[in-house]
Amino acid sequence: MLYGDTGGFINSSQAEFPAGVIMHGCVNLGSLGAGFGMFVGANFANETLCRRSVSIQGEGAFMMSA
Repeated sequence: MLYGDTGGFINSSQAEFPAGVIMHGCVNLGSLGAGFGMFVGANFANETLCRRSVSIQGEGAFMMSA
């Protein structure tokens, strides 16, 4: 599962990934910084399902929430 904050999600939505990759993210700038919290919470759920989680964060979005 791929999680991206605003810029990371918008840019990764243009990329090609292997089949089965699920993307979640924040699309507008009003939610900047929410992607990291979303990633941390979802990572706990993904551990029980034995899925790997990857987060794409910019330094600005990370600093707003971390």
